[in-house]
Amino acid sequence: MILHYRSLASSSRYGNAYLVRSPQRCVLIDCGMPCRRLEEALSACGVSPVSLDAIFVTHEHGDHIRALALKRPFSHRHQIPVYGPSDFWRLWANKGWCCRYSQVIEPGQTLELGDMEISCFGKPHDTVQPVGYQVQTRHERLAILTDLGHLPAAVVPWLRGNEHLVLESNYDPQLQESSGRPRSLIERVTGERGHLSNPQAAGALLDLVTSTTQTILLAHLSLDCNTPGRAATSARRALDQVSFSGRLAVAPPACPSPWLS
Repeated sequence: MILHYRSLASSSRYGNAYLVRSPQRCVLIDCGMPCRRLEEALSACGVSPVSLDAIFVTHEHGDHIRALALKRPFSHRHQIPVYGPSDFWRLWANKGWCCRYSQVIEPGQTLELGDMEISCFGKPHDTVQPVGYQVQTRHERLAILTDLGHLPAAVVPWLRGNEHLVLESNYDPQLQESSGRPRSLIERVTGERGHLSNPQAAGALLDLVTSTTQTILLAHLSLDCNTPGRAATSARRALDQVSFSGRLAVAPPACPSPWLS
């Protein structure tokens, strides 16, 4: 069984959405794009929205749920179940948003969906109940983890040795400090519940990559405080230390990446 995945967009400005497909199922992790752009991106990938089996949300920031936070959400248009943790849905209700297709998945739980098993795990970010996901078929595992200020030991087992890994490499520390951003924003991004820097992502790869790892997609790069070249160079230095021979790619900010498998 072959697991395919790609990002549809991967940035704070243009949104975040990751498409995962197995022989039997097709799901989205996050849907932080306007509905029309999301539908266009899916069409470019040869996927109809009605063929999606589920959407899994990681947290409530707009660049991860934009297609849902509407009077007529993407999930309503195409009758797609949306999974997220209970605190996320409580916040959703408090904001007065509507989602008739809401389903709860808590950290530590695993959902069986055809030939997929989707597991939910917690992560550190400045939201009510942020989570990441691992998608597993009989022979392959994919972990998707962005929007976290550091990598706790409890999260490592969900990622280490996965055949495929989507990992945040959000900012270059030097570019962040010289960006001219307000100090409060810099401290938020670089804090324990913010985002992973290029060096932090590289350090994580030293622990997470094993001989079974086949593909790595660096994701959620800052348009202002990073470049694909800086992120890839930092990651490659770490991967050379662990003799990684698979494929390293960087997710484009505003358009779909190639399929990885």
